[in-house]
Amino acid sequence: MPRTNTRRRSDPEAAAEARRRDEQIHDDSTRYLENTDEVRRLIHQAASGAMSYRILGYSLRNQCLLHNQAAERGIALTDVDTFKGWLSRGRVPKTGETGMRIVRPIGKPKRPGETHQGDQGDPANEDIPTDTGDDAETDSAKPSRPKFRTDSRFDVSQTAPLPLDRQPACGACNADAGEPCNVGCDCPACQDPMPTGDAAEYLRDNLSAQIERKGYALVHFPALTTAVRVDHDGNAVHVVQSPDSIAPEAIADLAAALAEITARADHAAKARRAARKKGGRATA
Repeated sequence: MPRTNTRRRSDPEAAAEARRRDEQIHDDSTRYLENTDEVRRLIHQAASGAMSYRILGYSLRNQCLLHNQAAERGIALTDVDTFKGWLSRGRVPKTGETGMRIVRPIGKPKRPGETHQGDQGDPANEDIPTDTGDDAETDSAKPSRPKFRTDSRFDVSQTAPLPLDRQPACGACNADAGEPCNVGCDCPACQDPMPTGDAAEYLRDNLSAQIERKGYALVHFPALTTAVRVDHDGNAVHVVQSPDSIAPEAIADLAAALAEITARADHAAKARRAARKKGGRATA
């Protein structure tokens, strides 16, 4: 007997609505990135050690998305994960809680060296993307489907411990269901979400890697009259402070440059999609 009340993926209206939702969230993220003062404040706070380590490995876009959505809900972010991720850690999102949306690229990479999977910032959850290329805007001739989708993350404050009768047995240390894990267990519930090393260093390395993946080189240029300057023609980011600095101000400079690069790419990609769509209609 066929199932009822199940939305088919092939439903054109549902697919169109999902695309509209994804595009709106992506547009929101571009707007957040264009607010340079807010980006600097957010990253300065993060580099000062006042933010969750687990979140520091996300793309700048997704950090902005998470923190803006959390602020709207009155949530102070401390630790985020997927629904399945929380289950594997012995917790479950509370009834009525809705996840915060992040952007993730989809499809196969089309540029040499490009990857769309694996999050360096959250080794405990390989399903979280790095947003390499952020939207994976490609030279595809199909303008109607953006090469990204959104996904949900829940903060720990939105979750509750699983009841003992629902706690799974641990496959890592063989602890029985509902019993605490043995000392030294390395299952997801026991893993420390904090990376080794300093939070500022961790965040600096993540932002620097994102800048380099976008094809820009970091150049130490102490003679600048401003803290940071992006040379789009030369594909370089000129910074007053050393790129190796872990001072919050220096890391905020990197974030400001990355935000400018990403927002600029967003607008260029949107213009290309519009041009292709217009051309397609004109020749139809």
